[in-house]
Amino acid sequence: MTGVALYKVLDYNRRSTSGDKGQWPELPNWTEPVSGRLHLYTGYHLYTIIGLVYNIGPTIWEAETGEEFISFLPYRVVARTARLIRRIQAWDKRNAVIFACDCVEHCLRQVQGPDDAFLLVEEIRDVALGKSGEKALEDVYATAGIIWNREKSLPAQAAVSAVRNIASYKVYGKTVWGSIAKALEAARTAIEYLEGEYAYYEEGGWQARHLQSILEVK
Repeated sequence: MTGVALYKVLDYNRRSTSGDKGQWPELPNWTEPVSGRLHLYTGYHLYTIIGLVYNIGPTIWEAETGEEFISFLPYRVVARTARLIRRIQAWDKRNAVIFACDCVEHCLRQVQGPDDAFLLVEEIRDVALGKSGEKALEDVYATAGIIWNREKSLPAQAAVSAVRNIASYKVYGKTVWGSIAKALEAARTAIEYLEGEYAYYEEGGWQARHLQSILEVK
């Protein structure tokens, strides 16, 4: 009811991955209204497309609030009750990794990153597309570490860290979602090192617009 498109990030069992806790009900049911004073730590968190890039997770749903909510735009709103509208099918592990690769490439171009870092991104993309096995990510991770040690500038090092972060889930047995979140954060940080604090959020805006195209939403 806010006039902007809102989304909810959940795990595969419809449990919240950030903000509120617990399992969300099946469509088209509303969540149980929270009691007491509504504030950041009591309500249901719904994110704008910009907020999504800071809250990556396994599934993304279009969602809506009830009549009572608090606005924390441009990133999120917190509602007394909310419901899911539809799951966005375009968001899966494959497209999430490709999205992260695109964001890291965008960062590498801006910081004039090394050519071999671009090649590593292509190797990660090949894994996502099924052209290579996930075992290749271990080599990507190791090679990115060598490149990081070779680079001298903070922007380039942060950009290479973003490459390494995408591959880290295979090396450390972490979830791919946490690895992607760290990669996006490192990419924004690289641009901040290059152009200043505000550039961090500008890069987040670019990531959000690209995510919008990946999700095929308005």
